[in-house]
Amino acid sequence: MVPVFDRRKLRPLILALAIALCAFQLTTCTGMWLLDPLIVRATHVGLVLSMLFLWRSSNRALRKNPRPEPAWSFLFDILMIAMSAGAATYIITNFSYIQDRMPHIDELTAWDLFWGAGLIIAILEATRRVAGLALVIVSGIALLYAFFGHLLPGNMGHLYLAPNQIIESLYLLNDGIWGSSIGASATIIYVFILFGALLEKTNMASVFLELACLVTRNAKGGPAKAAIFGSALFGSVSIPHIHGKRNLLKFINITIPLTFRPALPRHEATQCGICPFPARMHKTA
Repeated sequence: MVPVFDRRKLRPLILALAIALCAFQLTTCTGMWLLDPLIVRATHVGLVLSMLFLWRSSNRALRKNPRPEPAWSFLFDILMIAMSAGAATYIITNFSYIQDRMPHIDELTAWDLFWGAGLIIAILEATRRVAGLALVIVSGIALLYAFFGHLLPGNMGHLYLAPNQIIESLYLLNDGIWGSSIGASATIIYVFILFGALLEKTNMASVFLELACLVTRNAKGGPAKAAIFGSALFGSVSIPHIHGKRNLLKFINITIPLTFRPALPRHEATQCGICPFPARMHKTA
């Protein structure tokens, strides 16, 4: 009988890593803990990739319908976690060495090449699990061009780049993996997503709509203006493909009917059924 493993047993570990990541990001982004950007980015990538390989199976069918899977499949995930966490830890523990070395002049050590190549493979695998195979193919073509572009004729080619140079540029310099994209992810984007998730779980969509009704209660065409203002507030803190289209559709299902809702007679003190204020507070044009 083939040994199996149930990934759902790892939820407490994933939760612990998520809490650690939240605490780390909030303390570094707010200035409570001052660290070099390279250390922040390496820690961010290491924790995020580790949680990803613990959470998402390499099998798409198991991601849609979680159930016990063959143990050998999870062993591959452990290898990817080891490469991700190991490469990030190597950057953190050898920070002084990385800062003092002369790029493209000092020779790379065997550990530089090992962890650099391992992290590249782990990122490609993580991309496949999250974004699909198309983006991996595009990234693979870019890597092949870096390795073999010198063989192309004319203006399509470039100077020869040794494999050591490519791994150094991607892993040890700020122009590759640790560039501005990861820098934005480890600071602004992460806090934005965390704030949006917090608002989603606390049902802040209704608060936004109530605030919009309060602001536009004495304006002509109040319901329509409340819908527009509330949608703007909600859109400023939400990302549909991250926070979920379901939550966005819930808000749209409230604001769109509000736009076309006719005003009730002024003497009626009942609420309009959508926002907490009396319908008489919404003037018509």
